[in-house]
Amino acid sequence: MYEKIGLTIARAIAAWYFSEEQRGLGRQRSVVKFGFGDPAAVFSLSASEPLERRIEEVLTMTKMLKITLNGETFLADMLWDKAPEACKLFESSCPVESRIFSAKICDAEVTYPVSGPIANYEHIENPVFHEPAGAVSWYGGWSSICIFFDVCEPFGTCNMFARICETDRERFAVACRNVWDNQGMYIKNEIVEIEAEA
Repeated sequence: MYEKIGLTIARAIAAWYFSEEQRGLGRQRSVVKFGFGDPAAVFSLSASEPLERRIEEVLTMTKMLKITLNGETFLADMLWDKAPEACKLFESSCPVESRIFSAKICDAEVTYPVSGPIANYEHIENPVFHEPAGAVSWYGGWSSICIFFDVCEPFGTCNMFARICETDRERFAVACRNVWDNQGMYIKNEIVEIEAEA
């Protein structure tokens, strides 16, 4: 969730753009755009919109990874601050539909291939070797997503760009363990906007 200072700055800038002074100088605009770090948080304000409502609405939205596996859905936090390029490329590749497999060489890992803009991306922005539970990582050597549903030491260093939300990790681990005996299950990834908790 964005810091309160971001909201304060947005209010101040928008108020200035839509002010009588700027209108008098011939600079008044009907729309102003803002961006706050996360590439997903670029938005527009119209002079005709209720200023407070629109700013607060956008600043409390965040983009998350939604995973659908075996009819269940799970959410993961995108790590925009640690792996911005991977997040951006993965978002551009979504929606992703693939087949998921148990890595088997690493007991608590599942993996699936992904095509699209991220497919040839091999740079490691956020190198993680001792993977925490719920880590969603990109492994460029195989053009694949690797998800570690429990604490795990993988085959090699991966680029962690998201993490399964704590409230969903236990359910997700159960679903992933089921993949061991059901290789090639359908999996879908989407980027969705979720309202952040106040």
